[in-house]
Amino acid sequence: MASFSVYLKDRLGNNFDSFDGYPIYTQVNKFDVIVAKVGDNGRIQVRGLLPGEVVLRVGIRGFESLEDYIKVRVGHMVFPTNPLVHLGSVIQFNTLSPDSNQISVEGSWKSENENIITITQDKGVGRAIGLGRGRVNHFASVSTFTFVNVGRIGSMIVDTSNVSFVSNSFNEQGKQREYKLKINFLEENTNDAFTISPLINHNIDLTCSVGDSYDDWVKVFSERDSATGQYYCVVKPKIPSIVRHAPPSSIQITVMASDRENSYRVSLTCPPIPFNPSLTLNSQPNIQLGPGRRSQIIDVLDKVESIESSDESKVVVSKVGSQSITRKFGLSQYEIRSVSNIPFSDVKIQLKSRTGSLEDIPIIYLPSLFDSQRESRRESGLGTWMLMSLTTLLLFLSTLAFYLWSNRSQPVRQNAPNSNPTPPTFLSPNRGINMANTPGENNYMSPFRRPQSPTGPSSPPRNLNSSQNFSPFRT
Repeated sequence: MASFSVYLKDRLGNNFDSFDGYPIYTQVNKFDVIVAKVGDNGRIQVRGLLPGEVVLRVGIRGFESLEDYIKVRVGHMVFPTNPLVHLGSVIQFNTLSPDSNQISVEGSWKSENENIITITQDKGVGRAIGLGRGRVNHFASVSTFTFVNVGRIGSMIVDTSNVSFVSNSFNEQGKQREYKLKINFLEENTNDAFTISPLINHNIDLTCSVGDSYDDWVKVFSERDSATGQYYCVVKPKIPSIVRHAPPSSIQITVMASDRENSYRVSLTCPPIPFNPSLTLNSQPNIQLGPGRRSQIIDVLDKVESIESSDESKVVVSKVGSQSITRKFGLSQYEIRSVSNIPFSDVKIQLKSRTGSLEDIPIIYLPSLFDSQRESRRESGLGTWMLMSLTTLLLFLSTLAFYLWSNRSQPVRQNAPNSNPTPPTFLSPNRGINMANTPGENNYMSPFRRPQSPTGPSSPPRNLNSSQNFSPFRT
């Protein structure tokens, strides 16, 4: 975006104080390179669209002979533009045309000061290898350039304006809180801040730490946000599993920065930040109870004035002695016990400190199926066992009725005399017994013989002929 002032002069070259009533107009010979607009006070605003050159004509309507021409050259923009970087930085240069689509422009790169900054010709990756000021050129249909200033860290600024205190209590989403302190680095000679951009990796070794007495209650580390390029000290309060130190009233963070070679080092100790510990050392955002664990012991700070249950018909709270092993750290122990077997999640215990601060802990009870059925039988009057018994009885009666109906619908069949089929005669196979053609006592006959008719004479026995085919089954 650029702007031009328009002046109307007389023949002697003096400016007219005003030319109201004579409108200014503009014309261009290429409509896709720039857009010109007449603004207030006769100023002309020009916005570039595409790289190239265009002629801008400015005139006054009614005086066609009063006109002027300006050649406007639109180039590429190089990002980052005129950055201040740390010694050892890696910069990804890019060329973007100034339109809304941000289209990258193809071309080649070259550094005019390779003792300060080097750059790859095709990819545009620069490295700051020396102190000073260098120039980076981009060659395309329309060439452009940018300057790069390289320096070292002289001091740091830790921005704590958005962190008034630190607490290890859980937030509304049931997660532990996290605090970020923004770190800005100042150049040692100019005291200017280094450029923050996702295209620049300053290669700064940043360390954030706290004293050993704070390790139980807070974790501090450094990080660089790759999306913005910003450096932070991150503070994550925690609830200790083993208490070795009493909770601090404030924390003090030490920040240390150096280059990757550790050739120099800059440190800073931040002002103390108040620490508001959680009123209880419960490591979860809620307390879950059940048949296998109907109660839980929690550690509570001694500054708690009262602790109450929102529904004592479901949850009761009682103090566990006064000589707790953790009492030397300003802690007391309380037992949270469920007195109901019905599932619930609407109960809370509320802790109130002597300073008036409040803290709620949700209580959730998830019983087993047996406990739920037992409680349901006691309260509803119609137990599950009664329902199962009734279902079984109905099924039995239905089966019996179907059986009786089936037998009644079929007629009883009576067998006629001598209508039973004659069972076959079974003869044992030859076991060395004389099988003569004439009957005699040595002929063996199977005891399974055809039964005699109750009315007719018995048939004479048949002799076996050894020359005939033998089968043990006879009819």
